[in-house]
Amino acid sequence: MSGSAQLTEDQRKHLEFIQSAITRMSGLSSTAKGWGITVSMAAFGISAAGSVPLFSVLGLTSMGFFTYLDCRYLREERLFRCLYEDARRGLLQVYSMDRSAYLERCSWRSVFKSWSIVGFYAPSALVGAGSLVWSAA
Repeated sequence: MSGSAQLTEDQRKHLEFIQSAITRMSGLSSTAKGWGITVSMAAFGISAAGSVPLFSVLGLTSMGFFTYLDCRYLREERLFRCLYEDARRGLLQVYSMDRSAYLERCSWRSVFKSWSIVGFYAPSALVGAGSLVWSAA
């Protein structure tokens, strides 16, 4: 769609729906990060304070769960961004929310290696590993 072409009301509404989904996925990703850091750091703290290595293992396990959840939301957000771009260009049927065409473009590996996943969870995992070593000693 060229820059001078006007969007129809249906196309605008479609873009709003997609943008709403992107916003929701972003918010859920932030919520997963908040809960993940809270639960895992609490477990690491209990483990280090009470010399109970099991709590470090539980903290690392919960961190793994929240990392997966966060990756899932980030991947969905990226898929919706691809969908938005094609909808904006007029390449999609109006009101289509099918993201299957973008699955290869947005791999799990690329999501997991993103700065918002590795940069957030890797330092937390190091804290968990330190807590495990500290509590086991």
